Order: sequence, then C-alpha cells, then structure tokens
Amino acid sequence: MIGVDAGDVDFIESCGASLPNLHRVLETGRRFPLDSTADVLTGSVWPTFYTGTLPGEHGVYHPIQWDPAAMRARRVDEEWLYCEPFWCELERQGETVVVFDVPFAFPSRLDRGIEVDNWGTHEYLGRFFSNRVEVGRELRRRFGAHPMGHDVPVPRSRAYTQRAARRLAEGAGRKGEITRWLMGKVAWTFFLAVFGESHRGGHLLWPDPGYEPFSAGRDALRDVYRAVDAAVGEVLAGVDEHETSVVVFALHGMERNRSQGHFVRSVMNRINAAFDGARAAQRESESRGGLVTALRAAVPAPLQHAIGRAAPIRLLDWVSDRDVTGGMDWSRTPGFALRPDLHGYLRFNLAGRESAGSLDSGSERHRGYEERLRREFEFLTAAHSGKRIVRDVLSMADIFPGRRSHLLPDLVVRWEDLPQATRIDSASFGSFSGAPDNGRCGEHRALGFAALLGPRRNDLLPPLTHGKEFPAFVSALL
Repeated sequence: MIGVDAGDVDFIESCGASLPNLHRVLETGRRFPLDSTADVLTGSVWPTFYTGTLPGEHGVYHPIQWDPAAMRARRVDEEWLYCEPFWCELERQGETVVVFDVPFAFPSRLDRGIEVDNWGTHEYLGRFFSNRVEVGRELRRRFGAHPMGHDVPVPRSRAYTQRAARRLAEGAGRKGEITRWLMGKVAWTFFLAVFGESHRGGHLLWPDPGYEPFSAGRDALRDVYRAVDAAVGEVLAGVDEHETSVVVFALHGMERNRSQGHFVRSVMNRINAAFDGARAAQRESESRGGLVTALRAAVPAPLQHAIGRAAPIRLLDWVSDRDVTGGMDWSRTPGFALRPDLHGYLRFNLAGRESAGSLDSGSERHRGYEERLRREFEFLTAAHSGKRIVRDVLSMADIFPGRRSHLLPDLVVRWEDLPQATRIDSASFGSFSGAPDNGRCGEHRALGFAALLGPRRNDLLPPLTHGKEFPAFVSALL
C-alpha cells in the first residue's frame, strides 16, 4: 500500500503525463472513489482508516484535542487515546508487516514486524519512533531528518513557500529511498508507506488566484507532486505486480481554502457575552490583550516560522493550549471555541463532563444556549456579498455516536463554498473584521481515491467506498 496523503485526484489527472507513475496507476488500476470523514472532522481520516471505525469510536480528530478532565488542549498520546491499527491483528494472524510514516500513528506495538513513525508526516502525535531500535538508528544515520519540519500556522511569504516547496520535493525523494530500503529489510507480506509531502504542499501551495501573498502555487505544487510521483515509481519498481497486490490511495483530497475559522472565536465571545451578560465578557478582554494573541500579532511571521521549526513540541503545544484557554473563567463560560481546522469546532462547558463545567447538561439553559449558537452562526453573512457563510451546524453526538464521542467537539460549523472573508455581518452583533491567520491557501475536501493493481484487480472483493472499509479490504487481499 502506498498512501499519497491528501493527494487530490483531480489535480493529479490535470497534471497528466507530468506525473507518469500516478497517471499509470489511475489509468490501469481498478479505481475506487472514496468518501471520508474529512467533510466533518478533517483530521479524523487516518485513525478511521487504520481502526475501521468512525470518530465517535476512536475519538481522534486532531493532533491537539480538548481534555475535559484537565481543562486544557493537549497532544493526543497513547496513554490517553490509544487505538489499535489493523496491522497489529494482521501480525497476530501470521503476516509479516512493515509500516512507514502513517499519520496519527501511536508508538508501534508490533512484535515481529517493523514500524517507523513520524519521520516525515504532515501531522503526527509524537516524536520519531521505531519499534526496532536498530532500524530507527540506521535510518537516521543513513538518511537524516526530513526537511519538512513543523507546520507553523501563521501567514507565509512567497519566499517561505518557495523554500517549502523545495524542501518537500527533497523530502519526497528521500522518502522513496527509505521506502525501498525498508522493503529489503524483511520478507514482508504486508507493506504500507505514506507520503506526507502532498498534504503539506496542498496546504501551502494550492493554486488560488485570490490568495495572497503567494498565489502562483500551481507550478510549485506540481513540482512537489512530481517528486512524490518519482518516489512512487521507485517503490513500484521494486514490486512484481504479477505476484503482489498494490493499492495506491489518498483518503481525502484538497481544494481552495474556504474556511472562515478566523471569525469563530470572536463570534463566540459576543454570543457568550449576550447570553450571560457581562459575566462572560472576560474572553473579549483576552482576545484584545492575551499573551499568546499579543505575541502572534507582534512577532513577524518569518520569525514565528523560525521559532516554530526550532522549538520543542512541548512549547508549541503550550501555545496551542493558551490559544484556547487563555483568560477563561470557567465558572462563567457556557461554551468555547477550540482551535479550528477547516471547520469551526465548538464545545459546551458541561458540568459532570468538564471538570470545571458550569452548564448543566440537558437543562433549559443548555438547550437555549445551543439554539442561540446555531442561530447566530447560521445567519452570518459575508459583508461584500450578503451571502450566508455557514453551510450548517452539526451535532457530533448525532453524526458520530460512540464510546469516545464525548471527546469530540459538540458542534461543528461548516462553511459554504465562498472565498475567505475579511469582514462578516451579524444581525445581532454587527460587523466582525479579521484576516485568515494560518497561511493555508488549500484545505481538505472529502473525496479520496484508491487504485488496485496486481493479480487481484478483477476479483470479487469487499466494498471500498469509504476510508473505514480498508481493514476488511486488506484482509480480503491477503
């Protein structure tokens, strides 16, 4: 299996012969269009893939999530939210497994096989790790570190994105070399490697003429895809497709960034203040003068990038937590905004679930607050056009029930397909001004793909229409 993380099938096809290996895979392989959970919880696609369950069961949708017991945003780890990937069961059934760089992977629990995590993934839960210490040590000695670095969500200059494109292309080439090297380590029966460069490249380089400061992304993004394509070709050259089934896949794609997430916290502040009067106004003062907010406004973006590439993960995680919790008086806060991804994530401060919860679950006050949230968000409009910017507001308890659904956002605000706004209007609260602040010109879309090559291409196989169906599909191929 070769994953092209966030590899957009329409972009790949538009590049035609400049991506000969991916073009061949799509033209000659058995194609499977894939739906995914990216249309609701964008970061949940990889745990959904490797567990075969939906987010309400596995509970993982972002590297940094809300911990209601600790009342803070924290990095997901194995002590908190471990979920077992399907290749552990494959090993118990006698398969020899090699896995390389699956996003959102927990430290491997394979006994006999090889797993290497977090060498070059766009999103990760921890540090570089290999269950075979000697393999990890030799990999780092031979190939060094991936040049991609941390993703620092701040505005980016043209010069930065051009450097990033070169780093991503270099990293993809190096990943192809490592993948071939790992393929020769053991006589595997199941091998999985994922290229994360297409994901980071899609965020930074997606061609959107309306995006500033970097709008000429198509050639740069195509260069990243070319490097991934060449690496995929190198991997496929090491496989006998007459004897080995090959699945090339992307769990979701990319499109222009239409997120209006830069308004979510300000809208929540106003709603809270109106709902509880002056009691909830403390978050307004934080938005004007909090430490993290002030630093983000005062420190130039290039310096933020330099700090982000050099800073330890713990410092970056602290910044993410302060971005959510700074200035909060939990006794007076009925709900709050989590750090958005594509969509806006809202959470109720429920008594009995949050350790400092102040809103009684199921109470009239709770129902009234939820109704107010829905109404105010659904009727937000873009100032320049008067069009509504919110597509819908979804309840995660309804969409993704399960044993870990209490760890998901309570409400997800999904956006209409409109350009990112710098000013929006509310009938209740007047105008809000803001600028997109994460430096992404591309964002996730739900559509993915898989292509099957090899001797089983025309066999009767289980359905493959959604990312959660991969474990059963792989078992059938084996």
